Amino acid sequence: MSKDYKMDIEVKEARVDYNPDIIQVFAQKLYSKADSIEALYAIIGLVVGLALFASFGASRGTADVTVIMSIAGAILGVYIGKQIGISRSIQYRIEAQKALCFVQIEKNTRPN
Repeated sequence: MSKDYKMDIEVKEARVDYNPDIIQVFAQKLYSKADSIEALYAIIGLVVGLALFASFGASRGTADVTVIMSIAGAILGVYIGKQIGISRSIQYRIEAQKALCFVQIEKNTRPN
């Protein structure tokens, strides 16, 4: 047995005005995020590379091997982390450019 229920839904339309300043702030935040994410990934890469290679070096024996492996791991980790960070930051920059492009399109197509 199925019953049909009538739902009374009142939809209120909110007035939404175009504001290019909001999009500009959004784009600035994306650029800021893009700048900081490169450094963040480099630091994460440093920590992970250092930890992995130091533990590998420690398992091989002497302190000299551990130090050399730690340095190599830190350099490799920073490099890989930075490359990943650059890739992610490019995504944020492209998103910011899209937003700014929409603002420009709106400026070009709106009647004065």
